[in-house]
Amino acid sequence: MARGEPGEGLGGEDRWKKFDSARLDELRAEGESRTAFLLRFLLAHPDIHTTIVGTLNPAHLQENIAMARKGPLPADVYAEAKRRLDAIGEKPAE
Repeated sequence: MARGEPGEGLGGEDRWKKFDSARLDELRAEGESRTAFLLRFLLAHPDIHTTIVGTLNPAHLQENIAMARKGPLPADVYAEAKRRLDAIGEKPAE
């Protein structure tokens, strides 16, 4: 997630352009951050068995724990996110 969202973490805006292009904000649950959405996206991927998430910010750590406990994205949301990413030429691994 490349050091977090611009303004929230240290990530650069260029790294989040694909998120914008795929209109993934439309798929986020109410109150869910972009970073939380991506963590849940990774947890939903059937071939990912381990994620390595790091942060120096205690509030981000608490959010990451809460999202991991919430679990993966629902199957329909995950499928739609994959479809949208594929449509912009960013095809996540099958």
